[in-house]
Amino acid sequence: MLIKLKNNNELNLISISISQLIDELSKEVTELRRYQAEQDQRINLMRSPSISDLPSRFDEVKKEVHKLKRVSYAEDNRLM
Repeated sequence: MLIKLKNNNELNLISISISQLIDELSKEVTELRRYQAEQDQRINLMRSPSISDLPSRFDEVKKEVHKLKRVSYAEDNRLM
């Protein structure tokens, strides 16, 4: 598609408008990338257990190990 331009002035106005549009879109892309990075960081923080949860998790694992040992011991005694 060919656009007939009346003069260089019109070409300059179009060029300036396109430059401004590119600048605005670049800023929006930057903001969207920052927002996405923040959201990704929040999701990762929610997935990973915090250090304060570790003692309770340790207790849960410890109880489960004792339970499994009791079951194993009971099965060993039953087999004898």
